[in-house]
Amino acid sequence: MACSQEPRVFEQKTIERGRSLFTVGPVAAGEVLFEEEPLVSSQFSWNKVCKYIACDYCLKNLETATQNARRLCKDGKLELPYPECCETVVASQVFCEQCATPYCSEQCRSKAFQKYHRVLCAGSGVENADHPLQALENVWRTLHYPPETTSISLVYKLLAMIQQTNNRGELLSQISLFCNRSKDEAADCIHKLLGISIQAL
Repeated sequence: MACSQEPRVFEQKTIERGRSLFTVGPVAAGEVLFEEEPLVSSQFSWNKVCKYIACDYCLKNLETATQNARRLCKDGKLELPYPECCETVVASQVFCEQCATPYCSEQCRSKAFQKYHRVLCAGSGVENADHPLQALENVWRTLHYPPETTSISLVYKLLAMIQQTNNRGELLSQISLFCNRSKDEAADCIHKLLGISIQAL
């Protein structure tokens, strides 16, 4: 985690909430407290089906505002006012040469190849419905209708990262930081198991 100039936030684990961030003073609206690169990220499966184009590594939007509006409105001639306000930089976008997976920059493509994409690259068969990853995505969508809260591709990206890494112990240690239960979550699970009547207690 890269904090802003002064260490305004700190991380702490609590019994009630698990892994938490705390601030040492007031926070102004819009103030950036910290930025970090995700361990892994993944676009929702239904978004891909709806042809929303995002960087496979950082999830940055790769459509211009006009392209997005045209896709959603199914109107290829639609023009939006003020196209100069759109922040999408089409010129920096690159693709995997084997499977055409999109990235917002060469840096993101390189990081994806270093972390997981060498294992997951489907080559020219990426759109083939019989490809195992496509079949898995199809099954996932039949079980998880929108709005999605997670994606099966997070799981197979993590597995690919474990397969591809040279330092499996360090990666598993990073993953384990996300594996904790807070007191509140444990109580909520017990309430769900015992039924609604116990929740009134």
